[in-house]
Amino acid sequence: MTPNEFTCLLANTESVTVIFEACGTSNYWKQLAASLGHDARLISPKLVDSVRQNKKTDKNDTLAIVQASLLPDVAFISGKTIEQQQLQSVMRLRELSIRQKTAAKNQLTALLSKFNIKVSLKHGGLRAVLRRCRIVRCVSYGSFGCMEAELITVDAVLMTHAWKNLYSLSLTAQSC
Repeated sequence: MTPNEFTCLLANTESVTVIFEACGTSNYWKQLAASLGHDARLISPKLVDSVRQNKKTDKNDTLAIVQASLLPDVAFISGKTIEQQQLQSVMRLRELSIRQKTAAKNQLTALLSKFNIKVSLKHGGLRAVLRRCRIVRCVSYGSFGCMEAELITVDAVLMTHAWKNLYSLSLTAQSC
């Protein structure tokens, strides 16, 4: 049955109890069924899994959901309101932005360390390093380390793009 067919079934059926296994889309379906006048409930997937007798198939899942819902003292899950779902979505997007920002910052720091450029908060952090973006590379080594130096410039376009990406991730994380 497709989602559209299921929606039509809910819309054209008199009020009944509809039980959904709690999953990623179950809150949507619970809210839809309730808005169409049905008694919609969510049941724990762990409970359904413990009741399932055979392999996981749609047919066996349906049977297990019905059997689990008929158990004495079943505690149904309340589900989330639309407002709770929206808040959860914003929080997850914010967490994603923070993880991406941290990953970009760590990647830039690692790339700069390959040129022996150290990022230090005492010296302005990553922003100050990217503003300088000039590297001294040792061409030949003697007994005392670098004997002859050559000035090379990091690809400014690449570093500018990386910094803008990091900055936009910071703004996204702050706005959430």
